[in-house]
Amino acid sequence: MDLVFLKAAYRLMIFVILIDFPKLQGLARDGTRQQTRSKTRFKRPWEINKNLCPPSICKLNYTDIASPFFEDPFFEGDIVLNANEKREMKKAHIPQSRKTRALIRKTSKLWKEAVVPYTMDPEFKPSTKKKIRSAMRHIQRKTCIKFRKKTKSNKNWIHFLYESGCWSSIGKQGDKQLVSLGDGCEKFGTMVHEIGHALGMWHEQGRLDRNKYVKVIEKNVARGYMRNFGIRRSDEVYSRGVPYDYASIMHYGRDYFSNNGKDTLKVIGYGEKKKKKIGQRKALSDLDIANLRELYQCNKQEETECQKGWIKYKDSCYKFRPHGKQFGPAHSRCIEYDAHLVHINSLTEHIFLAHHIEKNYPKFEIWRTGGKRENGKFVWYGGDDESNKPMTYERWGAGYSDKYTTMVLKKDTSNARFDWIGTWAGSVAQLPQFSYPFICERELFKRPCFKSKSKSGQEYTGDLDYTSSGVTCQKWTSQYPHKHREVSKNSLTNIKNGIGNHNFCRNPNGSKKRPWCYTTKKAIEWEYCDIRIC
Repeated sequence: MDLVFLKAAYRLMIFVILIDFPKLQGLARDGTRQQTRSKTRFKRPWEINKNLCPPSICKLNYTDIASPFFEDPFFEGDIVLNANEKREMKKAHIPQSRKTRALIRKTSKLWKEAVVPYTMDPEFKPSTKKKIRSAMRHIQRKTCIKFRKKTKSNKNWIHFLYESGCWSSIGKQGDKQLVSLGDGCEKFGTMVHEIGHALGMWHEQGRLDRNKYVKVIEKNVARGYMRNFGIRRSDEVYSRGVPYDYASIMHYGRDYFSNNGKDTLKVIGYGEKKKKKIGQRKALSDLDIANLRELYQCNKQEETECQKGWIKYKDSCYKFRPHGKQFGPAHSRCIEYDAHLVHINSLTEHIFLAHHIEKNYPKFEIWRTGGKRENGKFVWYGGDDESNKPMTYERWGAGYSDKYTTMVLKKDTSNARFDWIGTWAGSVAQLPQFSYPFICERELFKRPCFKSKSKSGQEYTGDLDYTSSGVTCQKWTSQYPHKHREVSKNSLTNIKNGIGNHNFCRNPNGSKKRPWCYTTKKAIEWEYCDIRIC
């Protein structure tokens, strides 16, 4: 029996030596991490992921690896497909007659209300966590997409994983989905790229009109990797009218999947004339931003009514939650509504809230607000990912004390008046103490009005950057997708017209009836902007 065991062990040892061992490089000594990194230059995700099979997405045995039919777990180098997506990719060739942008088509794969809950692997180094948050903030600043720490009630979320390789899925997958940012993936642009996939962005060179802009040099593509240069079908992605983007952070570099270090993609047509480069990993391009904003309907028009179950007062909507919560859980619950614990900014708002509570919830005498102590001073809490706001209105009751950590609205039984008093935030160990009903507040989307002397907004100098139909504006200094001459070499002329390296609505030289801009749509050269006049 022992002899049989030794022979089997010997055969297995020889087998491991002979097989293509790099396919196991994702399995480090602990079976979970890849700790190797390039000593010469920065490796791109496709290089890091080459011959890699991370444990979280692969269930390998030696027979699978030795088989000539072993399937690379990644599509186009860094995308993980689900079972349905794999089946779709095997369908027949689709005629290349429709121009498409490399964005998902199915709205079911978009994150609801543009809010993306997330968790983060504790094994990340603090510096890497900081970079991931920086990448999320970059997307937040450029779009309406928000990243929030996951709460118990979130059913779908992104988990940033510290594992072998740089990879992600396309769009919302449902339940917990992974975005891996292992060793070698610490570059800011790589992080933005992988998060972009999770938001619904395919690679740019997968568009149906790709061959008009870049040419695939097949002889330089490594054996077995030509499938990574396919073109997506029209039912998977579509353009929304935005032209091909050489500068997209989602575009392959010129030598991706090369077998000899030479180019696998050659820029042709317009890009060749303008000497356009591909494969940048610095930040979202202008057209990346325009597409994400349209994908998630960021350039929406003003809201006039609150959602069902919310109470409107002036420019805000309020949800009254009579179920008792401590400060942290109450804040998390409001975040789920894309809101925050109520910020009371005026006496009239205070009176409105007190009157509504007394009329509709007479049995509840204490309500949590968003007031929280920070550096010895009370502020309106915005959350870990948002800045806190200073208080502009303070009406303290007799319960105020420097030692308290949060504020509540409490009814004074002696005069039936609601005042602010201090209280503790509370902890799990103290439950059910300090658990009170709470109020969530969500501001209506309302653009500030512009006081125009001309009544048409001719002299507008604000930062509105989309048109009346909701299309993101093209930068005045850009000549793509539309050529123009509004930006003069004379800086004084530019200052006078209020134009420059931005895409804010303007009316240089009074050339049109009211503020306008060039658009990021190929078929729409320019449109008027819907400036709200006071």
